[in-house]
Amino acid sequence: MLDLLAAHARSLRGPSDIDEVVGRWADQLQADDRLAGLLYRTSFQAALGGQLMVREVELAEDDDSAARAVVSRRESPFLAMPFDDAVAFFRAKRLISEEEFDALRDRYREGGFIARRLATDRLREVARTSIARLLEQDLTTDEVYEAIRAAERDEVRALGIAPASPHYLETVVRTNVATSYGAGRWQAVNDPDVAALRPFLRYVTAGDEAVRPMHRALHGRVFRTGTEEAAYYAPPLGYRCRCSMTTISPRQFEARGYVLTEGRIDGVTPDAGWESAPGPLTD
Repeated sequence: MLDLLAAHARSLRGPSDIDEVVGRWADQLQADDRLAGLLYRTSFQAALGGQLMVREVELAEDDDSAARAVVSRRESPFLAMPFDDAVAFFRAKRLISEEEFDALRDRYREGGFIARRLATDRLREVARTSIARLLEQDLTTDEVYEAIRAAERDEVRALGIAPASPHYLETVVRTNVATSYGAGRWQAVNDPDVAALRPFLRYVTAGDEAVRPMHRALHGRVFRTGTEEAAYYAPPLGYRCRCSMTTISPRQFEARGYVLTEGRIDGVTPDAGWESAPGPLTD
């Protein structure tokens, strides 16, 4: 990505050319299917992994022999499998119909293209700013080219796509994976057959010092599947959120002495823009 931007930057004659140069670069990124393909594969696999966790692991908790069988298969974690192997593994289990599988795959494939467009739009804006700041330092066209290729200046690192500092690309992928994993779980827990067996959802954080205070306030709360409050607090609740909701059976609810939370909790809200149940990215 940076080499391509550097190549376009060689045609710069001054600040008035920035929009045209960055626009050509962004158009090439938008036409390149590699980023869309990466986002589709990682997101779709995460969504399938979320469904597997509910339909296989959690549903097996009330059946010790089934639980042991699931645990024994963890030698090759699903999310670490090559994409095609993971898809074949999931389809072989026939947890959802072929029609449902095809529709889900199409939604995530479309979501990959949408996510690529959104990422490209953001990179377009940051690249404009970065090049403008380089030119403000009276760098020549060749020096701007070398600065972009070297990716050592803060102005270039701000793009977040350099091999040594790919923080923006990592955030895009991690956010899509977390949202898709949550969406897969959400689809599974709301399946009528699953909800009949495990009608409660318990909010669980990662349990470390990095957990945000708002998320920590939800740890251990139990909601009823299908309610507005369950959808409102369904993870992820923000960027880099690592929380989840695990399904609970009536037997577990009673035996563990859980208390049901009804309605929203005063003063506890998701981050702005994260107030609804997770799902594939759509326009």
